[in-house]
Formats: sequence, structure tokens, C-alpha cells
Amino acid sequence: MTIQQLRQNLLQLVKLHFGPKYNVYYADEKRTRPQLPIVTLKLKNAGMTTHPNEEWRDGATVKSHSSTAMLEINLFTPGAQADPDAGRDAYQNSACDELTGFCHYLEYPATEVFLFQNDLAVELEGKVLDVTAILDGIEPEFRAMAEFTVDFTQTVTDPNAKEFMDGCTCAGGSAGRNENFTGYFTSVEITETEE
Repeated sequence: MTIQQLRQNLLQLVKLHFGPKYNVYYADEKRTRPQLPIVTLKLKNAGMTTHPNEEWRDGATVKSHSSTAMLEINLFTPGAQADPDAGRDAYQNSACDELTGFCHYLEYPATEVFLFQNDLAVELEGKVLDVTAILDGIEPEFRAMAEFTVDFTQTVTDPNAKEFMDGCTCAGGSAGRNENFTGYFTSVEITETEE
């Protein structure tokens, strides 16, 4: 998968848990901030193995890199009503509880199927942190943050590779001679010459 496909899969995963009540989006998108509750995602530090695994598929070499990235999730919430029976609007911090619920969701059987089908592994890195702040010295902004390690496979396919190999005239050969190119020599023609 490409990084863009990874972003889409992770966005879908998070949206499946939080549902339509939450505004879920990537923090690097240009947009006006929607109303609470909000979940923002940030994908960072994507890396891959130095040496890929190689497979011969449908007449072309396909390279795959085991890869890892970090996913940062920030959850902003108005909070949960402190005492619904008291008849007053008092809210308590529920951000950590809501984000911890997402961590549990990763262990549901249906979620594990989704991760398996999309060749993903998502695991909590460290703890769910309470990063609540007081805005304008008056109102608290209930917020929780967690980082997740995401393991996935980047597949490298060159769409021009087959065309190039079909028309290859390497080392004075012809396109017909290189049609069944396998990436290694099966035989070598040797001619002796006298000096």
C-alpha cells in the first residue's frame, strides 16, 4: 500500500469507531475547525526496511517493504454531563475515557478482521495522556492524546517496468529475446576466438 492508502485506511478505522457524532480528520488538512467533539489524526515518521522482499508477479518484479509509522490521535470533547439529575449544565472531563475506548476497540474481533484485511497492525505506544488546557483563563478544553505504532507493508510496483522489459534491447539483444526475462541468467552462449 502507499502512504496515501494508509492514511485512508486509518481514517476509515477511526471513523468506524467514533461514528458520525465526531468530526474526524487529519490535522494537516486546510479547513475551519468544526464543532466539538473532534478527533484529529497526524501520521508521522513513516519508515521502511532498507532491503525489500521481491516477488515475481504477472511478469514483473514486485518489491515489498515492511514499514512502520507513528499515528498521533488527539481527541477534543465538550465532556460528559457531570450530574444529569442535578438540573444544571456542569461537565466533567471525559476525553481520556473516550480515547481509551478507541484503544479497546482495536481489540474487538471485527476490528481485528478489518486490520488483517488491510494488512495493518495498530498498537498503543505508551499511555493515553490528558492534555486538557484552560482557554482564555475561563473554560477548560477537554483533550486527550495518544500515539500508536502502525505496522504496514509498502508495495513498490513500477507501472512502466513491464513495458520497458518487453521492449528491452539490452546488450545488443532484441525485444523477442528478452520477452521472458526473469532477472538472472539461465544460460550463457560462449564463442571462442583465436588471437
